Amino acid sequence: MAYTTGNYTDASDALQAAVTWLQGLGWTIHQNSQGATTRRVHLSKGGMYIHLLATSGTANPWAYYLSGASSATAEAICIYSSTGYDDNLAWNAQPGGPIQSGQTYNVGAGTRLSVEGGRYDFYSDPLDNVILIFEGLAVLPALIASSNTDMATIHPLNCGYVGWGRLKKYGEYVGGDYFFGSVAGRHVLANQYTSTGSSYLLSSIDVPALCPFSYFHYSYTQNAYDVNWWVYCEIPEDNWSGWVCQAVVNTAGSGFTGKLARSGVPGYDPSPRELLGLDLMSPINMGFLSVQPLPLYIFVDRTIAVNWRSPMGEAPELLGYNVVQFMAGWNLPRRHVAKRDGIEYVLYDNWIVRKYV
Repeated sequence: MAYTTGNYTDASDALQAAVTWLQGLGWTIHQNSQGATTRRVHLSKGGMYIHLLATSGTANPWAYYLSGASSATAEAICIYSSTGYDDNLAWNAQPGGPIQSGQTYNVGAGTRLSVEGGRYDFYSDPLDNVILIFEGLAVLPALIASSNTDMATIHPLNCGYVGWGRLKKYGEYVGGDYFFGSVAGRHVLANQYTSTGSSYLLSSIDVPALCPFSYFHYSYTQNAYDVNWWVYCEIPEDNWSGWVCQAVVNTAGSGFTGKLARSGVPGYDPSPRELLGLDLMSPINMGFLSVQPLPLYIFVDRTIAVNWRSPMGEAPELLGYNVVQFMAGWNLPRRHVAKRDGIEYVLYDNWIVRKYV
């Protein structure tokens, strides 16, 4: 079944629901073990190796520094992908994962889950692209609603996700596997909000997730970004083999792997202007209150000449970027379903998911 929905009570419960669903789709479960505060999962299919960890409390799931104080009540799911699996290695040390530049540890992404539990929606397509979406029960925290009107407007609901799959590739390079989360790994267990003046660390389920393959924008006053998606790529001409990512700086745990990838999707301010100059193909007109899904293009910086970028491909049809939602007068609710030619598209804030049935 390419789609399922239900309710979760905590992160471990949510991840177990995902494992049960994925196993039914033919994914091999190498490990699914419940610990005192974690559920550790390793799975694979068609050469893709995915590593998931549900965690509660303050235990650091990564081998690097977490930014922001951990919350004793944190519920989160962490993710990264690699080129293999070894039962003898720790969850965060699987072979062939994205390595922080100049370091030896894997980096990754994740999403915060509501401590009150909530709803999940899991989507897949015939090519094994997957996105796991989690919504919380809690309303927007009073801290944001009372302290910053603009942020209450930007973040009206709570939503997060993790996902993985393969790009629709361009060119002859090897690779194309990707994974993403709604926040960077080093922020996934941070306190819901920390403030210095009006600067907030946005890392919890209490804010809506931006479009997959966008920047994770964690400081609205400092224009600070982190990495929350990676694509595997082998480029012999550049003497490169590994994971590329969209990064700004190489700091501990930031996720920078040594080579930049780019996306036509903006970060904290989704806007059609960011997409000008790209060959977007024709938006799909879906009739009344049209939802127009645009392809998510991925590029990689090259070393053969200054400012050269090669198109790696685009995200699968499972995912799309929706610009109509941010035009005046369009306020479609989350999970609004638009149909065309029998195909269902489900709206999540400023992006969409194709629902395969």
